[in-house]
Amino acid sequence: MKARFIGKDSMGFKHGKVYNVYTKMNMVQRRMPVTGEIEYVNCICLYDKDSSAWCPYESVESMCKNWEIFESVTENK
Repeated sequence: MKARFIGKDSMGFKHGKVYNVYTKMNMVQRRMPVTGEIEYVNCICLYDKDSSAWCPYESVESMCKNWEIFESVTENK
């Protein structure tokens, strides 16, 4: 899908730039700030198809705060 990143520059994404992206559910590793312990959490990961940029999101709502979706294609399998 085509989407414009409207968040602050981060994780390889630049504010205002349009990307060709896809999403995938993944489990990612997160270090707890106080204890330093590592936990694994499920997330929606958004990837740029044309670079190594990607960003994990805890919910669709949090992802939508950083992206404007222009075009989405659903494949029937």
